[in-house]
Amino acid sequence: MSKLPIAKIDRSHFINWLYHDNHELEDLACEVICSIDQSGSYSLDIDDLYGGLGGFYAKDMIENYEELKTYIESCEGYDDGWLDNPSAFIEVKWIEGE
Repeated sequence: MSKLPIAKIDRSHFINWLYHDNHELEDLACEVICSIDQSGSYSLDIDDLYGGLGGFYAKDMIENYEELKTYIESCEGYDDGWLDNPSAFIEVKWIEGE
């Protein structure tokens, strides 16, 4: 089994993009409240969020896009900068913004 290429993605940029609309923040708030109510705690795993992602704009999200450009643009789920189901094609190394 071949190893997937590793994309460098800024953790803060990803979270801010993922929760940029009010309805997404409301959904997150409901998830947190329900979890705390049911189990007394809440945790957020960025790898789980990435793994369940339907798609994202790869050109904007991936810091080392130019290094992976040829590979990403050849993926079946790639269309005009967007990559569907990115976790099927690339692994992530989370980085902190500079």
